[in-house]
Amino acid sequence: MKFDASFFPPEPVMLFVVATWAVTALIHVCFALAVFGSANRLPSGRRPIFVGPAIWSLATLFGGVTVAAIYWAMHHSRLNHSVPSDPRLTARP
Repeated sequence: MKFDASFFPPEPVMLFVVATWAVTALIHVCFALAVFGSANRLPSGRRPIFVGPAIWSLATLFGGVTVAAIYWAMHHSRLNHSVPSDPRLTARP
């Protein structure tokens, strides 16, 4: 078997691929940490839906922005009937 160097992409392409992967991983970690913090600080009387904060953050770590958007819609938007329409009702001092 002969080694063919043309099989591997050129260095700039590899650099772009690695940089894109690193930025995507960083975004996933940031969103997962944000979801974890948010799930732990829900206003009184409200709990995370379906699973706890750790599972929501783990799902966000793998699913990224899409799972974070689903978390937000379920816990902080008016799709959740327990979220008041007036944000001043849940303001913390």
